Amino acid sequence: MLTDRAMLSHAALDPYSSFMRATATFDVSSPPDEVVAYLSNPRNILVANHKGPVVEESDPPVRAGSWSVLAFDQLRVRVEYTKYEPPALVAASMSYTGRGSGGMSGTVVYRLAPVDETGGTRVTLDEETSNGWMPRPVARLLWQLVWRRIRDRMERQTA
Repeated sequence: MLTDRAMLSHAALDPYSSFMRATATFDVSSPPDEVVAYLSNPRNILVANHKGPVVEESDPPVRAGSWSVLAFDQLRVRVEYTKYEPPALVAASMSYTGRGSGGMSGTVVYRLAPVDETGGTRVTLDEETSNGWMPRPVARLLWQLVWRRIRDRMERQTA
């Protein structure tokens, strides 16, 4: 059974606020250690329409402080793991540079808890982004699509 709950909020009343905070909670059928393994790939931290190559990265293994730079045409995204505490917590910061980035930056925190009845994992995803430009109604709609895409990819690639 999937638990689908999502919330989106803005810190400012401005409908074109550059700050967004969003939370989603959902279940996947894989155990927490497999979900952590999935999240240890920086490509899986981002939701992109195509997989950009890793053009720079810190030395393995993944740990707090590990980082990677992914390239998407003229856009670059640096993903840095800020907390890495398997099997319960994975957090990362993202900073975007290059054409079209708008100086966007953000953080994402995945809290993982075992679901004893199913052997799966309950994932709580907290995301904050700033800069960039997106009207609030568009952000609400996109957040529904984004967290479902994250859930579906996680389910497919960890099963």
